[in-house]
Order: sequence, then structure tokens, then C-alpha cells
Amino acid sequence: MEHATRILLIESLDAIGAAPADARQHAAALRAAHFAVEGVVLGDDRHDDLLFPLHERRVGTGFDVLDAGPGGLAALARRVRTSRAEIVLWAGATPGGGDAARALPEGTPALWWPTGHADARGERGPLATLDDTLAPVAGCAVAEDAERRLLSLWDGPYVLVPAPSSAATSEAVIAAFGRATEGRDDVDLVVLDHPEPALGALARRAGLAQRVHFVGPSPREAEHAWLGASAMVLLPGDAAISGGMVLRALSCGCMLQPVGVAAAPLAAWLRSHGLAWTLEPGEEALAAAMDAALERETGVSGLRARARAVAAEYGIAALGTRIASALRGRSEREREAA
Repeated sequence: MEHATRILLIESLDAIGAAPADARQHAAALRAAHFAVEGVVLGDDRHDDLLFPLHERRVGTGFDVLDAGPGGLAALARRVRTSRAEIVLWAGATPGGGDAARALPEGTPALWWPTGHADARGERGPLATLDDTLAPVAGCAVAEDAERRLLSLWDGPYVLVPAPSSAATSEAVIAAFGRATEGRDDVDLVVLDHPEPALGALARRAGLAQRVHFVGPSPREAEHAWLGASAMVLLPGDAAISGGMVLRALSCGCMLQPVGVAAAPLAAWLRSHGLAWTLEPGEEALAAAMDAALERETGVSGLRARARAVAAEYGIAALGTRIASALRGRSEREREAA
């Protein structure tokens, strides 16, 4: 019987939209590719979810759950030392695993598995990349049936911003929103974040304060409802964004619109898959895209159908195949180099 490579999966919850449930999906993908998997979730209470709560030290999936503070990182190092795994895969958005990956014991065979579009300000960690050609979205999978979760949590049409943004990005969003919704007082801008004073001030100056709402970070159980009922989802590049959340949004048929210079890598990925409503930067193009989504102009339904079709290509089994191929390719290159 062929030996199954043992992998220690470290699921780092370092991006908007990441949650402990991602560890189950990634582990399932690895097992579908015939790897033996043990795992650790590294995060904090901001990423809590009802199905896989971080406040429980251990859950019935074989995964340890650790916080990302000094105590948790020390426990992570002990966990790695006692593991029988042959290689560690660090799944997260921060390149190289970020500073947290320095907690791994020296000499640990470990690779960074990209699962999100990184915060442009993040510091690169010490780990080599599993595969430099693996796009962050392609490092993820989607398995939920979003079609059954379209009950809206909001009364009326809205544009959704699921991540915090910089002052410059916020200014562009507010200006474009005001332009797109002129004469349409029924449309709101919903931000899945805690109140941001700078964005609130911009909204007040633009006369939009009553239509910009901060509802707090969304737990995974509510995320589908927010995504599925939105007219458009704006994705700033100022914070790390989980590739899994991008796929879940597409599976809901969302129109996704990256905003700001830092979101350029995500915009490029969407263009490469025929999912870009507008190729032009700037306030005018963003406003036109919002207006088209709100008015359901010709082409919108086709783009929504295309989004669902693309998401369907990123299932768990396909992810396992991609990761297995990346590991084989890396092993072959290392043998050749030796």
C-alpha cells in the first residue's frame, strides 16, 4: 500500500472572510488528494463562527484551535515539534505566513499556501510559496449551496462593502455611490465592519450619512445572506481578503468590483475569468458599474450567471488536485536542483 504523505495544515485566519470552517474545507481537499492530514487553526475571536467556535480548545474534527498571541504561537511551536507530519502547509493570505510563521521551529519543512489577496502593507514571512503560479482564489474552494441562502438581512436595495478600506478608497466609494444613486434614496451602502470615523465623515460631507450603515463583521452564517441579496459587492484591496469569500460571492451570483490600486491583483483575476464589469479605473467607471447593477442593465444577468459558473469550477476535489500537483512540481524541482 502506497504511503500517504502526512501534512500538518496550519489555517491562519488573517483575512476578511476567513473562518475556522475553512480548515475543514482545506483538509477535505487534501484528503481527497490522498494525503493524511492533521491541523491547527490560528486566529482570534473576530473569526468565531457557530459551527467551529474558537473558544473551544478542541473540536471533533481533530484540529487544535489557537489564538495568534504569544501564548498561542508558543503552543503552535510545541504542536509542530510533536507532529508526525512530513511537511507543514501554512494556509493564509499573508505572503510567507507573515511574522507569525517565524514561530515555527527552525528547520521545519514548511510552505506557504496562498488563500487570500494580501494586505499591501503586510510584512512577508519566512516561508517559500507552495506554487508561485497559484492565484489566491485558486488556493480555495467553495462547497456551500448559496442558492438556498438568499433571504435578505436588509430592507431595500444595497451595495455591500465587506472589508475596511483606506481613506483614499473610502473617498472613491462614497463619491461613486453618491453619483450612482442620485435620485434613488432607497439604496443604501452597507459596510461589514465597525464604524469607521473617516468614512462616516465623508458620508456626512456628501449628504449620505443616513444611507451609509456599519453593521459589524459578518459571521459565516450570515455572510451568504449579505452577499446574495446585494446589488454589487465592492472589494477594497486595503485589507487582506480571503479567496474563499470571493468564491462564495461568485457562487451567489454577485457582481464583484475591486476598488483602489491595492485591489489590482484581484481585478486582474476577475478580468482573466471574464468577470469584470468595467475595465476602467476611477470614480466615473465605478459609479457606472453600480448604476448598471442597481438597474439590472443588459449584461448583468449574464455576468451573474458567469460568476456562478466560475465558482462551480472551484470545488473541493479540484482544489485537492491543484495542491497535490503543486507539491509534486515543487518536489521535482528540488530533486533537479539537488
